[in-house]
Amino acid sequence: MKISSFLLALSVGGVLLVGAVGCALTCTEVGCTTAITASVAIDGGVAPLEGSTVRVCREEQCIDSGFVVNLDQASCETVGNEDFSVTCQAGPDGVISFFVDLADQDADDEEAYSFTVTASDGSELGAAAGVVSYEKTEINGDGCGYCYAGSL
Repeated sequence: MKISSFLLALSVGGVLLVGAVGCALTCTEVGCTTAITASVAIDGGVAPLEGSTVRVCREEQCIDSGFVVNLDQASCETVGNEDFSVTCQAGPDGVISFFVDLADQDADDEEAYSFTVTASDGSELGAAAGVVSYEKTEINGDGCGYCYAGSL
């Protein structure tokens, strides 16, 4: 719990009274990650994802992962480096949802990201790219620190 305090000065009958008053901030302990979300739609549901790979790049740093297909859903193996990690999953409609968790809590506006899904034969199944701007929120309460989230 964070404590904010301030001095209170009060003049009563010509005498100056000075004291400290504390106000407790109530902060929740909801986890806070700096992350972005993105999606890529492919044709044909999850079937084309069998044996495919995904490449996610943050600026010039890239991570590659493979897909695991199970009936009408698919997921990529969670992979990462010292700067970011990636996980993803796809439903029967072929829309792949990506979650990129940044290791550093610093969110730099105007970072470029790209997501490329490649079939086992080398053809591109789908891609998305763009520049991310982050939204700053205080999910643990006012004055309890910022979290940053972005989407592509």
